Amino acid sequence: MLRSNTLNKNNIDEILTTLGDYYDEMNGTEEIHLYIVGGAAVVLNFTFRKSTIDIDALYMNNVIFNEAIEKTAQHYKLPYDWLNQEFKNTPSYSDKINCNSVFYKKFGNNIKVYVLPPKYLIAMKLKSSRPTGGDLEDIIMMIYEMRYNDVHIEYEEVIKAYEDLYNDFANTYSYFLERTKKAFETPIEEFEHLFKNRF
Repeated sequence: MLRSNTLNKNNIDEILTTLGDYYDEMNGTEEIHLYIVGGAAVVLNFTFRKSTIDIDALYMNNVIFNEAIEKTAQHYKLPYDWLNQEFKNTPSYSDKINCNSVFYKKFGNNIKVYVLPPKYLIAMKLKSSRPTGGDLEDIIMMIYEMRYNDVHIEYEEVIKAYEDLYNDFANTYSYFLERTKKAFETPIEEFEHLFKNRF
């Protein structure tokens, strides 16, 4: 199926609200915990990333919830897998994602959405380290935006987050990690033009 960047900062909440409404209408009473990661989490946490092609998330398989996902896709003419768990089959998956996520919002009566915080998003993208797909750009821009907004975060915190998620040491010789460290060390004057007109 062809994809387009239809999920963005302006409509993700609306789409999730509709998902919650459908789940309620279909008498979904089991509480759903939805843990959003990947590009959608970047969109929700930051301003530089405007859209994503899908929402990567962890959630419990539930027949009624799956039907609500399908109805939401039909309503907005989204790809059938607009909300999916495919990232569980990638190296960036960790079974510690849920315990490191923070509450975002509740949709409907029974869908609670959580989002992975920035340092863990960076750690996941370091683990993925895809040469294409924008992982490195996302890492650098997340760091730049946090620094521009005086959000205190250190390189060592990202490394600790990586170790927390994967019970492994980050490859300090990797190109991605070198660029990540450099993003923390770059003088703010060299990147402030990327954000000064956005706020």
